[in-house]
Amino acid sequence: MGRCQYFIVSLVGLALVAGCASLESEANRRQVFVDEHPGLSDRMAESILNQRIQVGMNQEMVQASWGKPSRIEASKEEGIQTLWVYGNVFVGGTITNLFFDEEAVLVRYEVQDQQAHANSGSLESPTEKLAPTSTTDGTLSKGPGAPSSDP
Repeated sequence: MGRCQYFIVSLVGLALVAGCASLESEANRRQVFVDEHPGLSDRMAESILNQRIQVGMNQEMVQASWGKPSRIEASKEEGIQTLWVYGNVFVGGTITNLFFDEEAVLVRYEVQDQQAHANSGSLESPTEKLAPTSTTDGTLSKGPGAPSSDP
């Protein structure tokens, strides 16, 4: 193997180690949040630790679970003060919109599969509205369109 090949193999190995360390630090960050908030219900704590969200979480809990959103917008919709967007419409994939009320509590979420709409040939992006019971335990797992969490 030449010098260049050793260099490339070393870089790949370093990237893998950094990726694993990043995942571990995200899990540690979520654990620290749960430990620092002993008043969390078991269900909320478990959701945060497993990178899931659920209606009723406040913005701090959602950010502990999923990390920072791609975009935050003020909302003009009645009863909704803030919209958090996870994912990127320009990249495609899954976009998740989280709607928070005036007290910064998650009241609703919507998931858009950009790829499915692109394949349909439609210019519209109809939103699939998911009830909080979209999973067996009423939580929503972090989708593939969402960015990784920041510490």
